[in-house]
Amino acid sequence: MTQIDINPIILLIATAIVSGFTLLSKYFFEEWKKDRDSKKAIKDEELNARLKAKDLFDKLEELNRKEDFYKDKENTRMMENNMSVLVNQTECANIITSVILKGDVRRFILFHTHNGNGQPNNLKPFKVSYLQYNAVDSREISNYQNLEVDHAYGKMLINIQNSEKHMVSFYVDEMEDCLLKAIYKKEKMKYVEVYFLCATNTGIIYTSLATEKKDETFENSRLDIIYAISKLKNIFEHERNRVFRDGIDREENETRLKQIYFEKIKLKEEI
Repeated sequence: MTQIDINPIILLIATAIVSGFTLLSKYFFEEWKKDRDSKKAIKDEELNARLKAKDLFDKLEELNRKEDFYKDKENTRMMENNMSVLVNQTECANIITSVILKGDVRRFILFHTHNGNGQPNNLKPFKVSYLQYNAVDSREISNYQNLEVDHAYGKMLINIQNSEKHMVSFYVDEMEDCLLKAIYKKEKMKYVEVYFLCATNTGIIYTSLATEKKDETFENSRLDIIYAISKLKNIFEHERNRVFRDGIDREENETRLKQIYFEKIKLKEEI
């Protein structure tokens, strides 16, 4: 075989060209790889951003559903509360009217103590207001709204709450001089019976039955009065328990809605 002599210069040039192509190919490959990795990183980042956004919006949608649920629950609670109050007022009105129609009791009033002072006592002032009333000839009663009671009035309320019978009766002319006597005198009442009905967180609920007839003591209506007082006690005791449960439900709804509100604010900041 014939040996071919290659010019060293040509060989050097060829080697340089091959090396150049090799380096250039390697450079372009690295650049392509960097570009590919960069595009992949961008796609991954965009994908992660979309996934995060979807997760945040899903969480926001879930919070909106929870918010709607507790808003509906609170609206239902308020409607049921209003309905219960209306039903109780109607029942009480019917009971009071049934006694008034008998003719012996001339004035029948439901009262409650309040002013946020709890149960009546003579160590602190408290007020009384009427809840409902009925009277013969639809006569007007004295201004029993936010009436601050005196010692004698407070003592009477403490007695009816703590006594075994939960009631007191008296002839107005025989009462000691006090605010209550002055009111009854103004209304020309002669005989009065006061009954304790129910204790609440802020005070008590009680009722007053009175007449301007001389020597009238309601004996002909005694059974009707006993039934009426019993029914009123049941209504207010049931209402007291319902109000207690209603307060728990209201507090839970308000707590949940506040929690959802702050979670939504935090979530929107992330979005």
